[in-house]
Amino acid sequence: MSRICDITAHDLARTHVSLYNDDAKDTKGMYMQLIQKAWGHAAHRGSSTYRSHAVHCTAPAWEHHNKEGL
Repeated sequence: MSRICDITAHDLARTHVSLYNDDAKDTKGMYMQLIQKAWGHAAHRGSSTYRSHAVHCTAPAWEHHNKEGL
């Protein structure tokens, strides 16, 4: 599971860094934390759709937050 998280976070970070002037390593770490948190919550609820939730729900919220400069 950690390899899947790493690959997903890497891809999300690559896209994020291409749009915003942020550090790639920090951005990947941020996405890894968001994905792991979403997976943990999904596992606790017993959900089988945790990957799509992590990718589609957390990434846009962070990008919007970062775009505002907050």
